[in-house]
Amino acid sequence: MKPKITYISLICCLFICNSQLFGGWELLQNSPTTNDLHSVFFLDDNVGWIAGDNSTLYKTTNSGVSWVQQTSPEASNFQCITFVDANTGWACGSGGVVIKTTNGGTNWFSQTFTGVKFNSLDFIDVNTGYICGDNGIIWKTTNGGSNWINQPSGIIQNLHQIKIVDANTVFAVGDYAYILKTSNGGISWEIKNGPSIGGQIFYSLANASIYGAIASGTLTKYSTDEGESWSLGQFPAEPIYSIISISNLDHSYYGVGVNGYIVKTDWGTNWTQAQSPTTQNLYSVHYANSSNFFWAVGANGTILKNTPNWVQQTSPHTSWLNSVSFINANEGYTVGVDGIILKTTNGGAIWDSLSSGTTEWLSSVYFINA
Repeated sequence: MKPKITYISLICCLFICNSQLFGGWELLQNSPTTNDLHSVFFLDDNVGWIAGDNSTLYKTTNSGVSWVQQTSPEASNFQCITFVDANTGWACGSGGVVIKTTNGGTNWFSQTFTGVKFNSLDFIDVNTGYICGDNGIIWKTTNGGSNWINQPSGIIQNLHQIKIVDANTVFAVGDYAYILKTSNGGISWEIKNGPSIGGQIFYSLANASIYGAIASGTLTKYSTDEGESWSLGQFPAEPIYSIISISNLDHSYYGVGVNGYIVKTDWGTNWTQAQSPTTQNLYSVHYANSSNFFWAVGANGTILKNTPNWVQQTSPHTSWLNSVSFINANEGYTVGVDGIILKTTNGGAIWDSLSSGTTEWLSSVYFINA
């Protein structure tokens, strides 16, 4: 059963940003680029795009088995890429660059309108979207990006991600732990920070949870009233690097972190530690909806699976694994340092390892229907 999405948000606060897989893994492919990759978006099981530095754009139509390079009309270090259907998508990045495609990326054209770096964009349909970036900028379009309307945020701190909830409600998060919300389609923005927590940074936002890396100390913020108010959770025993929300499993959050730390919390109020088979740092946790299994990956090639006890799996790599995502009970992906991209198609029963062809650090992998 797929978890029910609720308007309950949990935030992992980042003090310093660091940029399970069980069985049957094989190297997905040689990485198509040596450039840093900052964003990945999959429309379905097969079709997806990646974007990164030096105007890097690639598309796959076979679940990442192969990638086809796409050409950007402008030079930029792309920070975000998103699509609303198989044809229509946007990417944004440094230099205020915004580009759009209406044919799945075969051709891209410029919609750049300012010079400030953009970090995130989100669209609710082919017409209406929002974009945010450095210096607290937020812009909105109602005609697919042909024109953009400045929406003063009231802050000058960098904003790192923006997420649309519905036609009226949008959130943005950024430096100094700022949380912004609009309830009127961006006409006005309210600061919803809640209790002060100093100079920490929120990098990522989701309706049900917020994920992040924490280098020293751990803090959570959560909301149970659609973001109107935010409360501080208690500190867990160890720093947490990744946290997920599983609302169909008693509305709890599950996190992993330093020294193999695995923990469950109810909105950050209470923390219950699980027995872990490793003392390695864990950097990513994922819940496979179709199998009710949890997976976690981390330092020195660590791979864990919960069945329901946590068991360490044999890994073909001793390098760091930074992120894990599953499409179904059998097929999943993990990425890591040295350009590692691994795939399993049988729940992890067999591991095959090949040279990746790059030494670049891959930080995140995500499938929209995982």
